[in-house]
Amino acid sequence: MEKEYLGICSSCGEGIYCHGGFLGGVLEDDGKMICFSCFEEENTGYHSKKQ
Repeated sequence: MEKEYLGICSSCGEGIYCHGGFLGGVLEDDGKMICFSCFEEENTGYHSKKQ
């Protein structure tokens, strides 16, 4: 699967990529990108990559 670097998560700094045409994160209303893990933490309080 082809992936293309798009930028960094505005919350944790992790790289965000496009995987086969799908954004590997969330584009917020203010234009910033956040990774799925940080988006999950904002909505549930759980960050899948933090132990």
